[in-house]
Amino acid sequence: MILLQASVIAFAWATLAEVALAGLAIALIYQSRGNNFKLWRVSWQRGKQLLQESGPLVLSSLAIFIYSKIDMIMLGSVDKTELGYYADAVKLSEICDLLPLIIASYI
Repeated sequence: MILLQASVIAFAWATLAEVALAGLAIALIYQSRGNNFKLWRVSWQRGKQLLQESGPLVLSSLAIFIYSKIDMIMLGSVDKTELGYYADAVKLSEICDLLPLIIASYI
């Protein structure tokens, strides 16, 4: 999209489409394995417990996010090309940040 010189709005729509397709794929896989969304029930007590237990993980993820965005702001004032490279590298490293979350959810 950069080579096509797309607008910021086009990038926003592309990101929205990516998230929507990923959500749809997850829902289809969930249902194809014999599960049903209609059987879900809300447990406010369990939700509160999960939020309390996930506090350190949320703070850690927030700190990583802010740290990477501050770097982008500093690089933005120096060189736009380097900012583009850095933004791509941050996206790749964010994927690596998800690995501990996935492993922690199975432990």
